[in-house]
Amino acid sequence: MNHSQSYERVLPIRPKGKQLSICISLFFSYLLVAMASGLLFLNTLNPYVAALGILLTLTLFLLTRKYLRVEYEYAFAGGSLTIAKIYGKRTRKTVAEIDLSHLLFVDYDTEEARQNALRMNPEETILALSDPQASPALLLLWEINQKERKLLCMESDDRTEQLLRRNYPHVCSIDIKKGTHRF
Repeated sequence: MNHSQSYERVLPIRPKGKQLSICISLFFSYLLVAMASGLLFLNTLNPYVAALGILLTLTLFLLTRKYLRVEYEYAFAGGSLTIAKIYGKRTRKTVAEIDLSHLLFVDYDTEEARQNALRMNPEETILALSDPQASPALLLLWEINQKERKLLCMESDDRTEQLLRRNYPHVCSIDIKKGTHRF
């Protein structure tokens, strides 16, 4: 198996659902702090209150702006797949690390494939999609030890499918092996 091939892909998360609600709530919190400090300034006419209000709004923005821009990074290297969430292009949080030699199942995300994967009793399901309606999406089921299994749903592209098809054909579905999408 050719584990020397490396591949990295970065996908910005489109603000929908939870991510959109975070962006909206942060925007309203900036607005609320600015308006409250503006009203306090108008009530007291103290320039220090205005400066403090501007400072508080700016501090809030600087501390939370990383949550306004979030990306997923998929990195294949040395027989492993690392998925990380990147906040504001600076802070990285690893979502999953998979030793690809422990893969049990790889298929396109369809209802039938989900049922097959769930029959293998995964302990945890991880979604790493930049868009909840991403198509095509792949399901990867892997075993951490003899008892613990995890299921990953990630966005697919031709290069990802090629890498899995070439290096791990024994766990790929017939559709993945043929490279045919069932959507």
